Amino acid sequence: MKKLLILLTIVTFINCEHIESPISFSALDITYSSGWSKNYSVKITNTGDVVMQRGRGRKLFYKGQLNQQELRKLDSLYSTIPFEKYDSAYIDEDGFDLASYKIITSGNKSTGVYVYGTRKVPPALRNLMEYIQGIERNIKLAPADTVVSFRSEKDFYPPSPPLKSN
Repeated sequence: MKKLLILLTIVTFINCEHIESPISFSALDITYSSGWSKNYSVKITNTGDVVMQRGRGRKLFYKGQLNQQELRKLDSLYSTIPFEKYDSAYIDEDGFDLASYKIITSGNKSTGVYVYGTRKVPPALRNLMEYIQGIERNIKLAPADTVVSFRSEKDFYPPSPPLKSN
């Protein structure tokens, strides 16, 4: 009887070790601009579904899928960020044509943060965005016959100046 109890305890412990915790965000909604040539928006869900929009004028949509390892890494970076303690914006006032991004989260820490430049950005937020940039560069995407609106695009790009009439 004692051996059976020990065996059950070991099996239970081993099984509990393999249970993965749920992803801590419902979705991440990110818009990024390099300051000049590269612009994209991306939504990543807690199941690893990715929808990406490239371009500003002529918008093209793509879809892809993160594997479990990529999704877990993204979640581990996201989980370290105390969004509730962060400012809503980090801006390098003296910069010109700097990279910028806006992250909108939904889930346990539903919030948003805007970044222009890199000098004032908290390291955890910088690490998250660097990982997302790696996803954008490396993920296999397929064209998507869909149109998606991104909350992170709202008020991200300045309005176009009015046209002059002759």
